[in-house]
Amino acid sequence: MPNADNDLYEFGSFRLDIADQRLFRDGKPLHLEKKALGVLVVLVQSEGRLVTRDELTEKVWGAGVYVDPNTVSTQVAAVRRTLGKKWADKYIQTEHGRGYRFTAEVRVVERTTARTLAGNGESEAKPDEPKPHSFSAFPTEQPPRSTEEMEQTDFVPVPVTPKKRIRTKRLLLIAISIVALVAVFTVGFYLWRQSEEETVKRTLLDSQLYETLEIYTNPNEFSKDWLKKYWVTEEQGGMEIKRVITAVEGLRNKGRRYGKDSKSENFEFRYVKLSWLGNQAEISTNESWYLPMYDKDGNRVTGRREYQTFLAIYFLEKRQGRWLIQRTTVPRPAPSPTVMPQSSLSPTP
Repeated sequence: MPNADNDLYEFGSFRLDIADQRLFRDGKPLHLEKKALGVLVVLVQSEGRLVTRDELTEKVWGAGVYVDPNTVSTQVAAVRRTLGKKWADKYIQTEHGRGYRFTAEVRVVERTTARTLAGNGESEAKPDEPKPHSFSAFPTEQPPRSTEEMEQTDFVPVPVTPKKRIRTKRLLLIAISIVALVAVFTVGFYLWRQSEEETVKRTLLDSQLYETLEIYTNPNEFSKDWLKKYWVTEEQGGMEIKRVITAVEGLRNKGRRYGKDSKSENFEFRYVKLSWLGNQAEISTNESWYLPMYDKDGNRVTGRREYQTFLAIYFLEKRQGRWLIQRTTVPRPAPSPTVMPQSSLSPTP
């Protein structure tokens, strides 16, 4: 029976190793980021009961930490993508407004058993049996040599003075200190880089959710001040902000808007490449959106693609400690006069 003390589970063709923080399918490791893996652990250990968003937030992010509901939905969506549509639909049930239920049959695997199975076929060495070609790390005892024999040798032992010992210890301490400083700097730089990457990714994801689920679903209530949260302003040389404004004006003129049913659970957002230098960053993504559109009377607009999949590139700048979008290749719901930035990745029409 799953519980918090177990750390190795199997369901279907999947194996979840909590101790190593890894997920396998048919013995092959699958990539799953830390938060998404935490969500899967909580669901697997829930024993089929309903897990609310609040419970997921408390157990994965920590008690007392505010987490946007869209963030939880995004991590659940990441788990679904990793499992695959066939198994995700079978194993994870979404109860809208309440939470999630993990319905797979979960088996607890004893780690000692797993290790035994992994080691089958290997003979265990017997410590009492002598091994061939063995040698001793210490020379056999030799009879004492005479003074004449010692004088005939070329080796003359050099005594080690106390000053040399002190100097050797000092050099050793200096070497250890240097190694420790390099290790601390390396770990610190790695942690900083990981944190910076997460911040850039979070800014990008939140901006796209905000643009699609807030601005384009309420174009008539749109205010230009809304864009200062995620985009570089026109006064600062921002190019993308003009395209967003043009898209909103196009929706207003046509009397159209995106529907509230365009929820974060209905899209996929995968990072392909991230690189940055100083205060400049570039991110490539592969995105799939579900975007039904409605007219001013609330009727659904037909004859258009509601599922849209495309590759996109985002160029960001860091200003006053915040990452902001400068320009992108993301398609918008209305034509834009702004020239698209050149890139090796072009959005799929």
